[in-house]
Amino acid sequence: MKFAGLLDSGGDVKEAIIDGFVTVNGEVDRRRGRQLQHDDVVVFGGRGARVRP
Repeated sequence: MKFAGLLDSGGDVKEAIIDGFVTVNGEVDRRRGRQLQHDDVVVFGGRGARVRP
């Protein structure tokens, strides 16, 4: 999320995930260590990013 520009810092990413503000493929996921797959869509604050190879 930091790399995609959705949040500014790793700490912000951690808080957003723990607080349930992040969705992966339309579902809230509170796991910080989740391994994303190609074509997964991560959304925060109305902005999203698709994982590309």
